[in-house]
Amino acid sequence: MTQPRTIPAWQQAILDKSGRPGAEWSKIDKEAMLRQPISALFEEQVARSPQRLAVKTTSVQLSYAELNRAANRVVRSILAEQQESTAPVALCFSERSNLVVGILGVLKAGRFFVILDQHASPEQNSRIITDLQTDLLYTDVDSLNFDQASSVGFPRICRIDQLDPSLADKNLSATPSAHPIARLVYTSGSTGRPKGVIQSQQQIVHALINYHTLVRFTPDDSLLYNSTTGFSNALVPLLCGASLFPIDLRTEGISVLAERIRQDKVTVFHIVPTVLQHFVSTLRPDETFPAPRVISLMGEPVSRKQINLFRLHFPQTIFINLLGSKESLDYRAFALDAETLVTGDTLPAGYALEDTDILLVDPTGKPVAEQGIGEIVVKSRYLSPGYWNNPELTARKFREDPSSSGKRVYFTGDLGRFLPDGCLVTVGRNDFQVKIRGYQVRLDEVETALAQIDGVVECAIVLNDEPLDHFSLDAYVVAKQPGITLSALRAALAKKLPEYMLPARFVYLDALPYTPMGKVDRTALKSMAPSRPLSDAPFAQASTPIEHTVAAFWADVLGLDAIGIHDPFLELGGHSLQAMRIAARVNEEFGVEIPLAEMFAASTVAEMALAVTAALASEADVNPFEQNENGSIR
Repeated sequence: MTQPRTIPAWQQAILDKSGRPGAEWSKIDKEAMLRQPISALFEEQVARSPQRLAVKTTSVQLSYAELNRAANRVVRSILAEQQESTAPVALCFSERSNLVVGILGVLKAGRFFVILDQHASPEQNSRIITDLQTDLLYTDVDSLNFDQASSVGFPRICRIDQLDPSLADKNLSATPSAHPIARLVYTSGSTGRPKGVIQSQQQIVHALINYHTLVRFTPDDSLLYNSTTGFSNALVPLLCGASLFPIDLRTEGISVLAERIRQDKVTVFHIVPTVLQHFVSTLRPDETFPAPRVISLMGEPVSRKQINLFRLHFPQTIFINLLGSKESLDYRAFALDAETLVTGDTLPAGYALEDTDILLVDPTGKPVAEQGIGEIVVKSRYLSPGYWNNPELTARKFREDPSSSGKRVYFTGDLGRFLPDGCLVTVGRNDFQVKIRGYQVRLDEVETALAQIDGVVECAIVLNDEPLDHFSLDAYVVAKQPGITLSALRAALAKKLPEYMLPARFVYLDALPYTPMGKVDRTALKSMAPSRPLSDAPFAQASTPIEHTVAAFWADVLGLDAIGIHDPFLELGGHSLQAMRIAARVNEEFGVEIPLAEMFAASTVAEMALAVTAALASEADVNPFEQNENGSIR
């Protein structure tokens, strides 16, 4: 069944409140924008406001004119390097401003791009490079994290910060024809072959229009955007004369958010709910941020507990919960302010965005009954063209809509139901697919990767959804005897999977439990997880005041009762967001400024306590192991 596409008046009233008082938001000509490529829309803004601030990071800021000139130098480099080739261009940057320059340069050159994650394993990026068959990569990273030996036809590498200074920086007199494809976005590919989602120019422009209509950018706005490889909505401010503040929290640390929001007077914040939750957990109960007028939440369900916590620290902010996918981009939105009552455990997915219809179908493809649960199918003219070099998967997930000329349908795999007013509520996945920290993860892909490791007899992956707002994965493993050590198992799995897909806990079993029907009894498995995850390290209690404090922080953030001072952080199920929280708490508690990289290098409580001791000694200019006259250690 389908539901009305109009946003209810009460939702519209909340969006109206989000606008800056007395400011006229940048109205747009939708049809005109859809006829133009992204690069042309950007150049129009450069002509309108060349001196306005376009991009700002912790180390770089560029006006529209400066950004355009930098992108033009990349254009000429690409045309010189590729000549007649129209192969995709790979981008891998540590400095976020360089990523923006690279994206615009590729699009202005009439090419399309893929963003590689500098934090990913060499094997993961090498598989993407091989699947892409690209001949060119731009970077600013000194040591690329790629397994070059296993890559066939590894591309030429160009340093964006070392381009020929003689390259012209003016707009081309004859602009290359825009490629219909704008970018490729790769999912995990843990089963051997990466899956590249194609995103077209028109699809991205349509998504930018919808996001702008929700958020209502003015030239005085600034968007704080945290993402490593996702960059669709981030381009909105650059098409509206506003400013983009891109960040990479895995490099900069979560504690930087408070400073960026305050000092840069951020007005719009785009973030994954789990990341925002980790940030607010580092704040004082009375610490608030009045400046942001909109926070858009994306990538995973938002619990009532989370939104109530967010509203404590952002009391004047309008929150917009977005539902979308790489294949469809955003297709539902739910807006709420301080007075909006949330009755369910999670926020609803919300109401339809312009030019998108939603159908709910049963496993046979027929519409479900009114208020029944069915698979969510998105119908639109602005869907992904499909998957890169994978026509079989494209044919399975995308189909032509026989009733509407020019429209197609995409089968999301999400399950949902409609409320009487047309609001969509999601109720899970139909294919063992879950979202971890904003990333889509298929449990069977993790199981396949784990089962391929030598020494693993059989295994099962279960979603740990306690608490509701902190999902993680538990791995149950039957191993050969003598079994593979946990450290070796984690190391082998980390070569196959990105960090967010790694299980937080491992449990070794003699055999997996099965139901009478012969399926793994996942309900029984949930009761078998230990309070302290398996570790190769013997348990050792904290013995110094600093170790006790650090161990208490670890236990609180990781949700564990017992932490040994030699337990490796990763083996306790820790991930980068939790590491940022711990680092922020340690620095605040002891009044030190230990760099984030040094904190991450301290993989145990004992090592982190030593780092704190050294920092305190350095600030006091005292050797902590200096002896007194009587020979005792101070």
